[in-house]
Amino acid sequence: MSYKDTKVQEDYTNAYNVAVTFDKRYLNKIMNRLSFYHFSNLKNYIPLLNSREEFLQEKWLNIYNRTIYVTIPRTMDSSVLTATEKLNILERYFSYVAKQIKSGYSKQRGTGKFIGYPIKEYIANYRKRVPNYDTGKTFMQDSPQTVDRYEIKEDYFVYDSAIINLTEKQLIDRIAERVAGLKEEYSDVYLIRMDENMHRESAKNNKLKLHQFGSGHDEVNLAGFQPDFILYLQNSDYFIQIFIEPKGRNMEEEQWKEDLLIYINEHEAEIIFEDEIEDVKIRGVKFYTMNDGRGTIKQIGEIALGKEFKGLSVEK
Repeated sequence: MSYKDTKVQEDYTNAYNVAVTFDKRYLNKIMNRLSFYHFSNLKNYIPLLNSREEFLQEKWLNIYNRTIYVTIPRTMDSSVLTATEKLNILERYFSYVAKQIKSGYSKQRGTGKFIGYPIKEYIANYRKRVPNYDTGKTFMQDSPQTVDRYEIKEDYFVYDSAIINLTEKQLIDRIAERVAGLKEEYSDVYLIRMDENMHRESAKNNKLKLHQFGSGHDEVNLAGFQPDFILYLQNSDYFIQIFIEPKGRNMEEEQWKEDLLIYINEHEAEIIFEDEIEDVKIRGVKFYTMNDGRGTIKQIGEIALGKEFKGLSVEK
């Protein structure tokens, strides 16, 4: 391996990538060898699965449309890969897939029931460290996501400081610009940072996660997630919680999260509250991206005020 400009580069001077070829017998042998892929076990993780063959097809693993590569020495002919070597390569790949499925697995399917918890029990001091690297540089050269601690000593923000990346900081700044406008309609305006590290080691960690509920989702995903921010708004008639998720990378892989946030808005009739609380509204918005490429702030205005926020450039 060689290093350049903080990016890891593969050195193929004496090696090259070749596609591993195999037939269905190899797939059957690997799935029989690894107990995770026994159908009775797969059903525990993917309840909607009808067969192991369905798991291999386009809806799930999509193995028939994938190409698996292996790096071998240039002195070695790709045709000399033995059956045992191919099985070992496939076993490593399928073991990796199993690990990914387990890491995103939830035993509970989502419902439209929302349970209220006292916020004071879930807002805790940061236990997060500031990393000494740019978390986005390896992945996004044109949009770095440098993490740092920022002091935010404003009444609307529930912390004195926050350890956040640049996209998250820009979101906070954009919300700050709109606090005065929101306070014309709401007496209470608070932006709450919900860092997943707060309760990572406790049972509370899962209680705040959102899960898919209802039907008609383009992609079935049993994993839950906790939005990074909640915009809390309250007036004398009702209060609203708006879930906001800033995103700088992996947007395609995590599109299901944005879809769920929008689904909440479009299926309000399916939402019930455990304590039969009235005058409560739950909303979600599109991912907030750098420079608000998806119009998230506009959407927040439409939800909170029933219209777009006023422009800030032209003075009247």
